[in-house]
Amino acid sequence: MTKRKGLFGAVVAAVVVVGVAVGGLALGPPGGPPKGRPVGPPGPAGGGPNGVRGTDPVVVTLEATVARPVQRTVSVVGSLYGREEVSVSPKAEGRVRWVRHDVGDEVAPGAVLAELDPTDAEFAIAEAQKGLDLELAKLGMKEPPGGAFDITTLPAVARALARERLTEAKHRRQVNSRTSGVGSEEDFAQAEYDYRDAKEASRQAKFDAETTLAAVRQRLAVLDTARQRLKDTRICAPPLAPPTPVGPSDGTSPGRNSAGEPVNYLVAQRTVSEGEMVRSMAGGLFRLVAADALKLQAAVPERYLGEVKVGQRVEIRVEAFPRAVFPGAVARVNPTVDRANRTFQIEVAAPNPNRRLAPGCFAKAEIRTRLDPDAVLVPEEALVQYAGVTKVFTVRGDKAVAVAVRSLDGRVEIGAAGRSRFLVEVASELRAGDRVVTTGQTKLTDGAPVRLRGEPEKEVRP
Repeated sequence: MTKRKGLFGAVVAAVVVVGVAVGGLALGPPGGPPKGRPVGPPGPAGGGPNGVRGTDPVVVTLEATVARPVQRTVSVVGSLYGREEVSVSPKAEGRVRWVRHDVGDEVAPGAVLAELDPTDAEFAIAEAQKGLDLELAKLGMKEPPGGAFDITTLPAVARALARERLTEAKHRRQVNSRTSGVGSEEDFAQAEYDYRDAKEASRQAKFDAETTLAAVRQRLAVLDTARQRLKDTRICAPPLAPPTPVGPSDGTSPGRNSAGEPVNYLVAQRTVSEGEMVRSMAGGLFRLVAADALKLQAAVPERYLGEVKVGQRVEIRVEAFPRAVFPGAVARVNPTVDRANRTFQIEVAAPNPNRRLAPGCFAKAEIRTRLDPDAVLVPEEALVQYAGVTKVFTVRGDKAVAVAVRSLDGRVEIGAAGRSRFLVEVASELRAGDRVVTTGQTKLTDGAPVRLRGEPEKEVRP
């Protein structure tokens, strides 16, 4: 029992000794901190992790803000479309006999893409031709009459008119004979009947001739329809109108590119095979794209409605060519704003003579809206960002003053290649010529003492 009490006392004494030693280290040597070293608050200007003494000023460099012209732009994203994208459908029905072109082929307007079996169309032409020949035979003709046709030249009508003239002359003689008292009443009545009958026969002959001529025209229309059906068995690329110029002309001829070559389509899709049966109401068999010029369709926030205008220059970038900039121009601006997303649609025309760009690509574009001649810019390194707040520091007297700023889209590169710097446009109370801190700003707080680089350090008195 006595041994246990002794062991417990030793342990307690050891703990007391260790506690006294630790407390002495925490309190420091007697007499407080060393003389000549003031104690300041922690942080950048008070002896924090940056190693700056509590009252030591931060060494900084100042640089003046400048006013320079800045090009205002509006950034948009969208997809590229062909100048014309056409879905080619069959006008006739039948079995596909040949397919002339496939995906990736270049085809001229009017080129044959596919052909249907023409047998039925050829039979229809032969039948229509026989029906036309039958009607022409009734008129005693071999070719359809053209233009204004005089039906009195037809044999049946001419014969009826000749008989009418003959009976008219006989009737006139009988009238004269009756007036002079010569001739019988029976001869007069017969002459009058023959004359009236001849007149009605002439009218009927003209009516029959008109009816037969109408039948000829109808048969001719049926023949033309059959011939058109035969033409429709050849599925062709549609005509291609020249692009609508936006801005100054480049001197090219309509329907030709900058090299003077005709503008053609590209086959983007084929959905038909040889031997397949197609209907006139079927969907598109080919999808053609005119890629000599593209159009970028994009949505623009409504706040830019008063800035984006037709004819403004546009710089287009795509991921396929990250270092290339493709020129364009605003071609169309929708005058209405979508109520759902508060944007309005624009269409940018982009020349594509070498076909480097492809329809369907995702594109980023910058619309050059206007030039601001007096934008205030500060060195990019002067900006300090913390907790979502951007600010710069100026100097008043020997104190740093924080100025909240808002970065804008203006950015200007200065200096020689390899040693260039950027000036950034800001919106704030700063004016051109105000000096801002460009080095040492990360160690500053509002009201911290500063010293310009190159100035002698002031002596700190105890």
